[in-house]
Amino acid sequence: TGTSKIIQCNFMEFYILERLLYNSNNEFEKDILELVDVCGETKLAGFLENIKLVIESENLLQSIKPRKFHSPDHYENLEDTLNHKLKQITMELTEKCNLRCGYCIYNSSYQETREHGIGEMTEETAKASIDYALKYSDQKDGIAITFYGGEPLLKFPLLKYCVEYSQKTITDRPLTFSVTTNLTLVTPEIAEYLASVEGMSVLCSLDGPKHIHDSYRVDISGQGTFDRAIRGLKYIVDAYGDRTKELVSLSIVFAPPYSYSKLKEIKDFLQGLPWLSKLSNTRITYPVQGDVFDIDENDEFLKRKRLNMKDEVFEQLQGRTLGAWSKNQYLDQLKKNEKIDFFSINAVQESLVRIHQRAIFDKPNDFYTFNACCVPGNRKIYVTVSGDFLICERAPGSPVIGNISTGYDVSKIRSSLIDEYTEASMEYCSNCWALRLCSMCYAYCLKKGSLDIVKKQKYCEMIKNNLVEDLKFYHYCAEVNPVGLEYLGNITSVG
Repeated sequence: TGTSKIIQCNFMEFYILERLLYNSNNEFEKDILELVDVCGETKLAGFLENIKLVIESENLLQSIKPRKFHSPDHYENLEDTLNHKLKQITMELTEKCNLRCGYCIYNSSYQETREHGIGEMTEETAKASIDYALKYSDQKDGIAITFYGGEPLLKFPLLKYCVEYSQKTITDRPLTFSVTTNLTLVTPEIAEYLASVEGMSVLCSLDGPKHIHDSYRVDISGQGTFDRAIRGLKYIVDAYGDRTKELVSLSIVFAPPYSYSKLKEIKDFLQGLPWLSKLSNTRITYPVQGDVFDIDENDEFLKRKRLNMKDEVFEQLQGRTLGAWSKNQYLDQLKKNEKIDFFSINAVQESLVRIHQRAIFDKPNDFYTFNACCVPGNRKIYVTVSGDFLICERAPGSPVIGNISTGYDVSKIRSSLIDEYTEASMEYCSNCWALRLCSMCYAYCLKKGSLDIVKKQKYCEMIKNNLVEDLKFYHYCAEVNPVGLEYLGNITSVG
């Protein structure tokens, strides 16, 4: 609806509403006649009157068709937003990587990005990037500097230079650092250095026990990297000590073949190493769509396999394993009134936060956010080795939106990423029931530097299908333990 309200009703009221909304007039009249036989005219009239009163009093089943998204930062305030509110800069220190992971977006099977390159950022480009961050960030909010690759530790001396130059230059606002690493190059000395830098967090890539990790995460010669990665992680945990929970996190990629038993193996592995208990922040995701299979080919495969297939098997083939398994874990802890905390919590919690924190209105209005798209260049920018600006590391199809020499290309951002997106999307978004809860961002709809509306529409369908299941799950949880969901209101929502 235009209010984002959800009503509670009994089974008969639900039955009537469902048929009113989804059946034709002739079918609905037939359903009503059948209901008269089941419950009698008096009871049926009572149900219908209750529904009518709720719809009228709560302004349900109404909406104002939007003409555009409501986001001053995307439209009226764009230049001011870009010039004063930069929050994070991600620096691609090198295109080189010492691994050749099977699901990497830079491997040869992924068409939307460069392949593994040899480019390296120079000190001059790094210095200019940091100067840019200082100039365009907000003094109160500060700036976060992230080191990325490739494998950024291949350029460890440059990383140290960036840290030291930033600390010397950015002195009037909060400053934090982070590095994303495959762990294989971490030495005790590197770990100690990272731990010594104030505000330095580390995102560590490890996919689980040895046979799972090594099935995709291999080096240039094709050898598994688990032993080197787990050694590097131990160095980091030892160096950070009690600050590990706060500053060290784990990134797990859950790749085919999908199964519940694989997730249980990962869970048992993480719980089986006592020193890993210091890690409280673990994030698990699927590979980026397109890097291990093509979305169109996958759709056709699933259509062929759907017949005569048990739901659990279909879920696993479809790649819903992670969500279904995580929902079971979540619900189990919720029923026991335990603190909800398990390694794949992000797979279910992010959608619950979006639902829990949704804006609810008394009357319909046309206030619809810009899907879940950030203002390009506002929350973060990705600086390539050559100094070009991309939207972020999660949007491999991003166009170049500026560079360190000339700054943002505001005209291109406005025309290609805002106006074109709005024009192409509103035809569909203005008629979509899920618009207020949409999680669509640029990462899902850019291809080779421009908007791909066909790609966006495919993800739209996926988002809507998932949202239906998420709404069901959220309200089932609310019935099981409503107090247990209150913590969702305190989580900072991204997107």
